[in-house]
Amino acid sequence: MWRWFSIRCSRVAEFVAAICDDLRVPHPGGQASLKKLIDALNTHLLQSHARGRRTMLIIDEAQNLSREVLEQIRLLTNLETTKQKLLQIILIGQPELVGLLAQPGFASARAAHHGALSLDGVDS
Repeated sequence: MWRWFSIRCSRVAEFVAAICDDLRVPHPGGQASLKKLIDALNTHLLQSHARGRRTMLIIDEAQNLSREVLEQIRLLTNLETTKQKLLQIILIGQPELVGLLAQPGFASARAAHHGALSLDGVDS
């Protein structure tokens, strides 16, 4: 299963709640704690994995995400079984995303980075 995700959230809990909503993960809603949201997401991902399904999240306009949300995205990649990641995440963004991820605070995100593709503009 994959989902195309484009949302502008500056708060981490709001972002994780939006992921849960998009994946149709039941969660407490309202002012649910980040832990409860991640627990609900993890349960859903484990159930999907048990059914032989992989979940991929494609996040567009990622250059607009806050530093805190980008760090949470990195942490979400830690949801795993003993053999496999439960959530694969693809960030899509403008060239500013590369500069954002090159900042000193994102060394761990760069370590988890597995590839990049840059497209040149189209000439008319």
